[in-house]
Amino acid sequence: MSEKTEKPTPKKLRDLKKKGDVTKSEEVMAAVQSLILFSFFSLYGMSFFVDIVGLVNTTIDSLNRPFLYAIR
Repeated sequence: MSEKTEKPTPKKLRDLKKKGDVTKSEEVMAAVQSLILFSFFSLYGMSFFVDIVGLVNTTIDSLNRPFLYAIR
């Protein structure tokens, strides 16, 4: 592939942007997704953990009960 010797003109850049043909950095997108995921779990992670522990405890407690009583 040959290297470009001149920068694209502003019109060319506008046209490419309109067309949706712009360069995207995968690393930037991965970093943004990681930041959002980290923020979400920082805010709600403990709540999810408590809910899952409660669900597991309820399930284990139900194992010792008669079937018809446990499914209620």
